[in-house]
Amino acid sequence: MLASYTLEENHPVTLRGIPAALSVEFNSVGGAGFVTLVVAPFGMPAVPHAVLAPGANVPFHSTGGEAFNAQVLSIDATAHTLVVRVDRLNHRSVD
Repeated sequence: MLASYTLEENHPVTLRGIPAALSVEFNSVGGAGFVTLVVAPFGMPAVPHAVLAPGANVPFHSTGGEAFNAQVLSIDATAHTLVVRVDRLNHRSVD
């Protein structure tokens, strides 16, 4: 494990030692709430990922091509926070 992060809505967090940032958005459509985890590798477009529940995994690549996974550990819809654990994966992008 690299690190855990508590994300607050409207407050992007730069990942330690990784050229990327994470942010969270709490949304509602037709009265149903859902969460979006946004991954933003530096110099690349941000990519939103719908999160349905804790335990969700969001794999991503950093600007340098290193592979990581952000696992959602908890969601607090009242406080508008999300806790994620970021781990390095054992492969690189072939792009």
